Amino acid sequence: MKKKTKKALLFFFTGMVLLTLLSRMVYQICVIKVQVDTAIPGEIGQTMESNGQVEGKETSILVSAEGLLVAEVYTEPGEEVKKGEPLYRIDTKDMEDLIQKKTDEVESLKLQAEEARSRQEQSKEEQNLSVGQAEENYQKAMETAETVLENVRQQMEFARQKKKDQETLLSQKRNEYQEALLAGDQEKASGLQNQISEIESQIEGLADTILEYDAAYSQAQIDQEASVRTARQEMEKQRVGIPEGTEVQQIQIQIDAGEMEIQKLQGYQKTPEVVAPYDAFVTEIFVTAGSRTAGTADMVLTDVRKGLEVSAVFTQDGKEELKEGLMVQVGLSGEKEEMTEAPIVSVARTGDEQENVEIKVDLPYQEGLAGKTAEIIFQTDTGYYPFVIDRRALHLDGEEEYFIYVIKEEETVMGKETRAAKKAVTVLDKNENVAAVEGIGKTEQVIIDSSRFVQENDRVKIEEELE
Repeated sequence: MKKKTKKALLFFFTGMVLLTLLSRMVYQICVIKVQVDTAIPGEIGQTMESNGQVEGKETSILVSAEGLLVAEVYTEPGEEVKKGEPLYRIDTKDMEDLIQKKTDEVESLKLQAEEARSRQEQSKEEQNLSVGQAEENYQKAMETAETVLENVRQQMEFARQKKKDQETLLSQKRNEYQEALLAGDQEKASGLQNQISEIESQIEGLADTILEYDAAYSQAQIDQEASVRTARQEMEKQRVGIPEGTEVQQIQIQIDAGEMEIQKLQGYQKTPEVVAPYDAFVTEIFVTAGSRTAGTADMVLTDVRKGLEVSAVFTQDGKEELKEGLMVQVGLSGEKEEMTEAPIVSVARTGDEQENVEIKVDLPYQEGLAGKTAEIIFQTDTGYYPFVIDRRALHLDGEEEYFIYVIKEEETVMGKETRAAKKAVTVLDKNENVAAVEGIGKTEQVIIDSSRFVQENDRVKIEEELE
């Protein structure tokens, strides 16, 4: 019996140990591990950094005639050149063939110009005849249209006058009718009444006739404008015809352009090297030895006399404080000991939703600086606040209001439990690392990090460091 009792007790205590271990394992799995901190007084300032490439404030392109064979290129992108320094050389032997080809083209154009002059002389007489006929047709159209309008106008005026006369007669007959009634002469009154009805009927008919004449007059005006316009357009067309000398002038323009190009080619033949027009930084090169020029840009140069500039885009909080005239620190990336101050000269919004800020900073020219990457640093004003917390503690709800989670302890039948409590706060200032807030106590423990997502009233366990 004692053995059975001991055995039962052993099983009981073993089960209790296993259940305790199991409950602790479940607790460890379910509970959220958090890292906490308390609010402390402190200063908040923000340092924003961004990079940009140093470029010339003003650039220009070198353009040569189209089709020139490049014999040699003396420079490469990123190099600085002095005024008069050779940049590339044109092949002079190939130039002779180009000059001869262009000369042949010009001579052919001159023959075309002579043929065009001959054709224009032949067409002048025909053109003059066509112009005379068109002018005659225009004059006839004007006269015919005026005659039609005048006839309609006279008929309409006649109808209006007749209507006016009938209205006067109607007034007279109505007066006579009233006098006959007063005199008791029924026979006369009856006769007058018949006359009045007939006159009224005539007046109505005349009114309809006037409306018809009015519509006819309006239509006649429209017809007049259309016929006269058509005749005038035909007359003007015939007057224009083939403008005297137009074809010849167009060909002559091509001849002049060709002769100017020949002069340029001859200039390259005498001076085949293309030189820098001023002290410059070579930004881009579009020609290579053995290639032909396209007649567009051969090279892009940055005019070092105009100074340099650097553009940079800022995306951080506080970028709204960047304004024209503010001073920023500028230097080559990785060389902060050589930073210099420079003013912001322009500010613009960028990004799909205009969410970023791009600034430009002017820099004095410095040899070797163009084309390099520069770093721009901007320090916002510093403010002192009594309650500063880790920026990671801040959260936004659906209404864009800030809140934090703080630690609260509750007594339960299982003992004391630690849970997360949601607390609304007002953000006074912030940067990438910390935030100044209102609505928090000095001793409250604020959750700044967690092993997984935290919600209101979740059970949590405070740990110094999270895995």
